[in-house]
Amino acid sequence: AAMPANPAAPSHDGYQPGVWDRSGGTLDKDTTITAGYERTVHLTYDGNGNTSGHVDGVTGRPGDVKVAANGFARTGHTFTGWNTRADGSGIAYKAGGALHLDADATLYAQWRANAYKVAFDANKGTGTMVDEMFVYDRPQALTENGFKRDGYTFTGWNTKPDGSGVSVKEGAALPMLTGDATLYAQWS
Repeated sequence: AAMPANPAAPSHDGYQPGVWDRSGGTLDKDTTITAGYERTVHLTYDGNGNTSGHVDGVTGRPGDVKVAANGFARTGHTFTGWNTRADGSGIAYKAGGALHLDADATLYAQWRANAYKVAFDANKGTGTMVDEMFVYDRPQALTENGFKRDGYTFTGWNTKPDGSGVSVKEGAALPMLTGDATLYAQWS
């Protein structure tokens, strides 16, 4: 007798749909039919503080998978790679590298806060000040003004020479930067 039409593929949590496997040749005697399954594993990508973006995970059989390129973004930070732990204390992976996947796993985006240069402009005053480096998301007070302008009093800093930008008071913490900036002395 011929094998009857295949029943629906068997299913089991954590496994891909399987196939029916039978031992023996024909159905003219007792025949054992066994459901066969293939175990599946999932690799998930976590943005770990990202502000936008997405990376598709992978589902498949255990084995080597190619680590995805970063699709996440985080304001004021640069992506540095993937890690098996959010705090970076696990195993590090680079995009395009191989990861052997035996069980479900998550790779966490790793970030480095960007450093930005702040230059100071005397804005019609005299003197010099050394540029300063600031790290995103780490409050840091500006150094004291080193410029002078005869007949004027220093009143603070601004991101525009005419004072129409963002104002920063003497010694105050600089607002979050997302790039290099020049601060202009303001005089009254």
